[in-house]
Amino acid sequence: MKLQATIKDLQKGWLMTKNFIKVLVSISVVFGTLSCSKNKEQDDLALAQKCMNEVPDGSPDAAGACLQYIEKYSDQQASILKCSIWLNYGGFTNSKMVKAYNIFADASQTNKTTAFMTVLTLDNPDINTGYTRAQTADTYCRQSGVLGLVYISGLILAGTAMSQTMAAVVNGGSSTPPIDLSDPNAVKSAVTTFLTDCAKPVPDATCPSAADLATIGGTVASLADSYCNTSGANTDVCGQVNDAIDAAGGSSAAMGQALLCYMNHKTFNTGTGQCNP
Repeated sequence: MKLQATIKDLQKGWLMTKNFIKVLVSISVVFGTLSCSKNKEQDDLALAQKCMNEVPDGSPDAAGACLQYIEKYSDQQASILKCSIWLNYGGFTNSKMVKAYNIFADASQTNKTTAFMTVLTLDNPDINTGYTRAQTADTYCRQSGVLGLVYISGLILAGTAMSQTMAAVVNGGSSTPPIDLSDPNAVKSAVTTFLTDCAKPVPDATCPSAADLATIGGTVASLADSYCNTSGANTDVCGQVNDAIDAAGGSSAAMGQALLCYMNHKTFNTGTGQCNP
């Protein structure tokens, strides 16, 4: 799968959220200075974005404090900011974006799609909490109606769901130690082991359970519904997602397994529920 368009779309959506304060300031110039009495929501939105802009790249926990300004609002502008804050709170930072780009540019990565999604994993403060934050972010990103944000959150949610089970496969059944997402060689090794052991006719015992596969499949279905079925969807990104959906026949667990098959350049056998050789 070609990922150049993926990188560009990802960067565009993230930069849009980081620069949202400029939009708010422009609005305030047109309609008058921000006033707590006349434009309370715009004041709070601006405060939330200012808070986000001041979050150090290495301290995503600080993003959680930005939610206090906009929790009571539910319009599109608030949803855009909540989407951005929850992604950042889960660990989606500028440095993670750079690492994702480096994975794309790394010619030694044999499966860039899976490696790319793995690096996008939200793992702050840990992968289980990161997954919960990814789910929350995805809800607000979809509510925003902004295709770029729906795209970002869908990729991150699916990648985090996969990464939750990947460590156990790599470590022979143990979820610790976690995969070092900052090390391209560690990511490459983990992805290779994960797909080699789990995307084959008889997966190893340490591979994702039916419940885990259903979680992965649910993220695939969400990405397909919210992004891949839209007219502006990136066809390169959605190829394997749509293949998995079409092959699985409506079962979330089958969708999860089918995605692993297609990521490992295999097809899905509806009769066995596993990958073809």
